[in-house]
Amino acid sequence: MGNSERDQNSTCHDSHVAGTIGGAANDNYGIPGIAPESKIQPLRVLGRCGGRTSDITDAITYEVPGLATNPTPARVINLSLGGPSATCPRVYQDAIDAAVARGTTVVVAAGNSAKDAQYSTPANCSNVVVVGSVGSDGSQAYYSNYGSRITLSGQGGDLKNNQGTLSTINTGKTTPVGPGWGAFQGTSMVARP
Repeated sequence: MGNSERDQNSTCHDSHVAGTIGGAANDNYGIPGIAPESKIQPLRVLGRCGGRTSDITDAITYEVPGLATNPTPARVINLSLGGPSATCPRVYQDAIDAAVARGTTVVVAAGNSAKDAQYSTPANCSNVVVVGSVGSDGSQAYYSNYGSRITLSGQGGDLKNNQGTLSTINTGKTTPVGPGWGAFQGTSMVARP
């Protein structure tokens, strides 16, 4: 590659979320996820500099039974992503509605801006399970978005108090190199189907 700007480590967000969901249990290595028997079909829709709405909605429809040729359609879609928006964009809502109509549950991270989730997409879309974060004492985590859009909350880590959520990370810069472990915090660490 040779481009120092491009050769920076990714955030490993996707690997971390996948590990909190499907990390193997009883293998004497690492930490089990909440559903270690699950099958994860990762679809990267964001890069280091963000992504396009069309990439996100294309991934939602690819994951939905009946909409695309997919030998292993999803029963649950995790959208651990988001951004500011006063309303849910129609293209998001259409993709989500199609998923839900076919029996897929769409789980969405509420966001980490300490703002009303009503102003964060896709948390402000209909037909989604919006997940916020609480601290170890059960009160809202200082970073978690909040409000009437939140369906449920769980512990998403607290790095200020050295209580991050430990999970898998990729140690490579541009390609997978080897397993690693990292402590993160955020509503994505809770938005585990």
